[in-house]
Amino acid sequence: SVTIPKSIKTIKLRSIANQYLLPYLIINYLGTIDNWCEINFDEGDLFLRQNYFYINGNIVENVNVTTAKKINAWAFSGCSTIKSVTIGSSVKEIGDRAFCQCGALTSVVIGDSVTTLGEEIFWWCDSLTSISMGNNIKEIGSGVFENCLNLRNLTLPNSLTKIEASAFFYRNWLLNCKEYKNGLYIGSTDNPYLMLVGVSNVSEKKFEIHDKCKFLQYKVF
Repeated sequence: SVTIPKSIKTIKLRSIANQYLLPYLIINYLGTIDNWCEINFDEGDLFLRQNYFYINGNIVENVNVTTAKKINAWAFSGCSTIKSVTIGSSVKEIGDRAFCQCGALTSVVIGDSVTTLGEEIFWWCDSLTSISMGNNIKEIGSGVFENCLNLRNLTLPNSLTKIEASAFFYRNWLLNCKEYKNGLYIGSTDNPYLMLVGVSNVSEKKFEIHDKCKFLQYKVF
């Protein structure tokens, strides 16, 4: 096990993980969830293998962010204990891969203060079934929901101005798609045809995109 004091501001991820040739690693942080969110993580995955995360001796299953201004890149990447995430009104930005490969994560609530979702935030969170997105998100990075194979329903915010490539790659699992002339769309409350994510019949030779569509999913055709 590794105990990390609250005073730590930067963690070199690979240097910690490679020291432990163990089937799993127990990490106990002597601070708060909000303190942890603002640690600077080297590029890499602290929660390698089947690892367990504790805050002051208590296992972390529910992440509730209330005061942190940003959730830094890689903060919870690969953590096997997290089941739910609630991001409060203090957070403006979620960094790249912050929750990627959290295999037990099932539900996420993102507050209205968040304006940017970094790359691959929920990549391969294959137990994720529910996400509520804030009303002020303007940008969604590449691969954010890629391979979230159990995410059946998704409503995009009306505020979106940019969606990067492959944000919803492997998208055909979505059940709330709106169909229009062979096209499958996911949308917002104001526009059900906001983004074209797939086709219902790949053998069709002609295709017409809805005039309200603003975004095309990567490799949609």
